[in-house]
Amino acid sequence: MIDFNAGFPSDPAAHLKAVHLDVEPQGSAPWDGISGAVKRGLLEVLLNVYIGVRAHLDANGHATTSIYADIPYPWDKIPGSIAWIDPADRDAWCTAVGTAREGLSIMTFSKDTVSELEVATAYERSGSLVQHFRIGIKPKISGSGFGQITPYLSPSSQR
Repeated sequence: MIDFNAGFPSDPAAHLKAVHLDVEPQGSAPWDGISGAVKRGLLEVLLNVYIGVRAHLDANGHATTSIYADIPYPWDKIPGSIAWIDPADRDAWCTAVGTAREGLSIMTFSKDTVSELEVATAYERSGSLVQHFRIGIKPKISGSGFGQITPYLSPSSQR
C-alpha cells in the first residue's frame, strides 16, 4: 500500500486511504482445541499486529491511513471462549485495540434476527470497543433470485 501510493506522487486522489486487516486467529486449525487462556494470549499477539501495522504506517508517512479489521462477536462475552481475567481486562484490551485502529466489522454471521444482532453486539454498540464499527451479517435471500434480504437493521439501531 505504501509503495502503491508512492507510485502516484502527483495524484493523491489515486492513493489508497485505508487498510483492512483480515487477521483471524479463530480461523486457525488449533483454535477450537485450545484453552481460553491461550486464546487470550493470542489476542495479545493480534493486538501487537495492529499496533505494529499502525507504527509502520506512521513511520512511513501514512499516519492518516485508517486501519480496519474484523472480530467475531463472542470475543467480548464474559464468561465466554476467551479467558478474560475480568471485565477490566477485556475493556483494557478493547481500548488498546481502539487506539491502533479506526474501525471494526463485528462478524455476526450466525445471527438471523434483529433481536439476536442487538444481543450479540450490545457491548460494541455501548461504545466500549471503538467508535466506528459495522455489524457484519450474512444475509439470507428469500425466494428465487433477488428476494427480501433479512435481517434488516433499522437506521435507529445503527450507530
